[in-house]
Amino acid sequence: DVAVQLTDLMRKDADLRVANKQTLLQLEDARAQLEQARIELEVAKDLQLQAKAAQLQAEEARDKAEASLNELQQSHQEQLEHIETLRSDLIGAVIDSAGPEEEEL
Repeated sequence: DVAVQLTDLMRKDADLRVANKQTLLQLEDARAQLEQARIELEVAKDLQLQAKAAQLQAEEARDKAEASLNELQQSHQEQLEHIETLRSDLIGAVIDSAGPEEEEL
């Protein structure tokens, strides 16, 4: 009877050791998964910072392009006004240089 109890206790002890070993393996696996998740989170944070920097650079480039476009539009408008002034001056000069006979035409 004692031998049977001892055998049962030894079997239970062996079963508990196996279960403990499996639990330890699961724990190690969970730790590895946690570390992998931490690494992925750091990578994601780094990528997010890079994306934000790229966004800021793109916004800066857009702002510069808009400013350049505005300057070009202003310059174009000034050139058009200058051309119109020259055209008007040229017409005035032609009229002034024409004699009284040509003015009537």
